Amino acid sequence: MSKGYSLFDGYTKQTKRYRTKRADEKKVRKGNLKRILKQIEKELLNPENFTVEEYAALEKRAETLRKEFPIKNKKDLSQHFIPFQTDYKTVVYVREKHCYKSKWLARFGRKRIDETIKAYHKELHKKPEGMIYWNPFINK
Repeated sequence: MSKGYSLFDGYTKQTKRYRTKRADEKKVRKGNLKRILKQIEKELLNPENFTVEEYAALEKRAETLRKEFPIKNKKDLSQHFIPFQTDYKTVVYVREKHCYKSKWLARFGRKRIDETIKAYHKELHKKPEGMIYWNPFINK
């Protein structure tokens, strides 16, 4: 594809969309930001090369650049997910800290939630390593 950006340039055989100059500018900018961030992080590994002020400024710049690349889907999967059987084939996994929210209390009831949590913790020592969603009641 040519970088001429005239009125009818920019069409490719793969797509029918018109690639604008702004889209290319964003792509180049994102690439430059990643390159600069990697360079700064590499420099931050050797703090003895900088004064305290220079190092603080570099850290601040790196933090600003990291905000341009947010981490998606930051879920804490180290919590316990309590399984509740809703019908013969459906299991709902609820985080232990959310079990007593009004939505789940209305759906399952406090007594059932208490019993399920106690039974889950009794079987917790059998939980396989690294498994997030685990149902100890599947064969019962």
